Amino acid sequence: VNANSIYTCEYLTLIIGDLANCVNNINTINLAGEAFSGLTDLMEKARSKFIDVLCKCWERDAKTFFMLEEWILDPQNPQFTTLLKRYYDYHKFCARTAHKICSLAAVSADINEPQERIIPPSYIEKVRGSFLESTYTFLDGLVQLAFTDYTPLNEKDELLLAKKREKIDVH
Repeated sequence: VNANSIYTCEYLTLIIGDLANCVNNINTINLAGEAFSGLTDLMEKARSKFIDVLCKCWERDAKTFFMLEEWILDPQNPQFTTLLKRYYDYHKFCARTAHKICSLAAVSADINEPQERIIPPSYIEKVRGSFLESTYTFLDGLVQLAFTDYTPLNEKDELLLAKKREKIDVH
């Protein structure tokens, strides 16, 4: 509940990778069909739940993303603040993680290299919906930034941030 989506992405990717490796290792001992089909069902259910969790965290964190605005200009693009770059990196990371989880196949010829598979349309729709929902939520947050008074998250760091801001009048 208290983890952010970046940590959630990292751990879910590690867990699904380990699970795929375990299924591959068990596959090499050639279990009977019914026993192995249970493992592939487990892998598919885990993948589905992981995508659900990732999408919920992605949407949840987008609701508070606007609070990370520090009003510091981006050195590479001085007409924008660093919030837009962070937002881009955030979405790219979540989308790539969703793709990794969706496309990882458990059974492959090489145990150390699980192969990628075709992504089911239901996963694509979940991820697309979360991307759009978090984008709309982020835009709502920008509206809140534009029409409310600035209140810093941490009063101690406010003095340091004021020096980095240079010419921006936050209010």
